[in-house]
Amino acid sequence: MSFEPYEIADLLMMLVLGPVTLAVARRIAPSTLVPVSVCLGLVFTGYVATILEGVTAPLFLNLVEHWAYAAAGIAFVWLLAKVAAAIGVRGAGRR
Repeated sequence: MSFEPYEIADLLMMLVLGPVTLAVARRIAPSTLVPVSVCLGLVFTGYVATILEGVTAPLFLNLVEHWAYAAAGIAFVWLLAKVAAAIGVRGAGRR
């Protein structure tokens, strides 16, 4: 078993702050709830893969970790577009 203490701390912070973030998103801009959930789920997947790669299947879980973070980055762009549309930024959501 090899993982760093900060990896566990990151996961614990995600478990505490993730539901808080979802509650705030639901209250402020309900249209952003799905993108926020997707973003948090992908980041959570990356954190779990980071911890598990020290225990088993390091090559596969390293790949999962990096793909999850890459997908989270794309999902955050989607979230930004949703937030811009929710607050009425001119031209948001148009192609």
